[in-house]
Amino acid sequence: MNTFAAAAYTLIKGKTPVIDLTALWHIIVVSVAAGCGLALAFGLILLGAERGEDGKTGAEKTGGYLLAGLAAAFCASAIAVGVYVMCNPPKATPLKVVKTAAVTTAPRSVA
Repeated sequence: MNTFAAAAYTLIKGKTPVIDLTALWHIIVVSVAAGCGLALAFGLILLGAERGEDGKTGAEKTGGYLLAGLAAAFCASAIAVGVYVMCNPPKATPLKVVKTAAVTTAPRSVA
């Protein structure tokens, strides 16, 4: 096996994984939760605004507008947290360097 093949084999079957599946799983779960939560909160904004307009008593109108206001505050804060996290990412830890033994071949004799 020549040096290029050894390096390629180490890259493919190395000791440190190329993709961190635990981090990927956390990213997927948080993305789905945030996406569904924001969609639900936006729906509550619309529901509260509709209930506020169509309410027959003052309590129904106040409750509807309060629901819409709280849901809007949640949406705005979720967007603000998302922008803050994107602007200030956590410090990445450097990758570990795995030392491999160089494979050498004997020189070929030309006959």
